[in-house]
Amino acid sequence: VFLSVGGFAEGLWPGEDVDLDLRLRRRGHRCYYVPEAMVDHHRPSDDGWFARMMRRYGRAQRELIRRHGPFRGLHAVPAATTVLGLAQLLWLSGRTRTVAAMLDGGILATGFALLALRAPLTDWPAVVRYTAIATVEWHRGFIEG
Repeated sequence: VFLSVGGFAEGLWPGEDVDLDLRLRRRGHRCYYVPEAMVDHHRPSDDGWFARMMRRYGRAQRELIRRHGPFRGLHAVPAATTVLGLAQLLWLSGRTRTVAAMLDGGILATGFALLALRAPLTDWPAVVRYTAIATVEWHRGFIEG
């Protein structure tokens, strides 16, 4: 089955696993979760490595969309980020600053609520730092891709 769909796509990394999964499913095959399977992932040793990794993920998502079309909610992120970024222009008009402040407040409140639910307070600085790096570099990779 692996060979019948062409195996892993050469030159596509990261994302080669998602590409294979999509090609298998579109040919009518099923993929199964096997909890006993072991996979090693290299963890970035510094912020620079993490940034490059996020940029590669952004590029890979762009390539996967090019090959397969949008297939997951994550693909709405660049458009949503653009809209939210453009919404910041509301600050330029005194009449719409309240709307911009409410939008920003809602986003920040949601972010902090999720952070509070998922990470202990001592981890917040690292989570915020890595979230900022991931967001910027993923988008950079997506745009460059």
